[in-house]
Amino acid sequence: MPGKVFLSMVMCVMVYSSCYGESALDRVSSSYLFGDYSNAVCEGLAAAEDENNPEVLYRLGLSYLKLGNYAKARNNFRTIIKKFRESQFYQPALVKLADAYFFEKDLQKAKSLYQELLSKDIASTFQPLIYLRLGQIAGKEGQWNEEKKYVEIIQKEYPQSIENTYAQILEKRGYFFTIQVGAFSQRKNALNLLNELKAKYPAYLVRENFDDIILYKVRIGKFKEKGYVEKIKRSLIKDGYASRIYP
Repeated sequence: MPGKVFLSMVMCVMVYSSCYGESALDRVSSSYLFGDYSNAVCEGLAAAEDENNPEVLYRLGLSYLKLGNYAKARNNFRTIIKKFRESQFYQPALVKLADAYFFEKDLQKAKSLYQELLSKDIASTFQPLIYLRLGQIAGKEGQWNEEKKYVEIIQKEYPQSIENTYAQILEKRGYFFTIQVGAFSQRKNALNLLNELKAKYPAYLVRENFDDIILYKVRIGKFKEKGYVEKIKRSLIKDGYASRIYP
């Protein structure tokens, strides 16, 4: 582990040296936009003289979020919230702080923060995302009427937003729990698993398109109660089937 830490520090220094003459913001932003989140972190950390730049901190937070380091992402967003209340990154940091809890699956904390943001009359730019997140949380909790309410808000008030595309996906999926047991590019493989499962479980097949790729997904049931779907999942795992509950 110490060797890995040393190597990481050396790499950060090398990145900083190779980018001499560029601002910290340029280095962090370019790496982030190209999807090189590890370098974005290195570049931001190496640029110590600009560590109090709220945009650098925001890009660092986003990079940590992409890398799944939610604690460090929150630290950066909290620094912005505490020290840069007048910055244009203050409200985005509030939203992303809640997102860090959402992606870490701390749904109650995320829900509380999203609801607090709505009560504070956050800028309309962020509202469709917040409603989408609240709808997603409601679905994961089995609160189907609440999920439907948020989907309808997005469809009615933000029809041109990207969040409306995701709201339509939630609506199309349906307001229930299901269990996915497999996903295949070959229909015959999906049918083999489907027929195997039908002897014991209410299995069905879903065909989904992703650009030019078609996937055949084998799923079990449409359940309203979270406790019951978790019981079915345990039974599937006991029988040797990898399982995942949706949503």
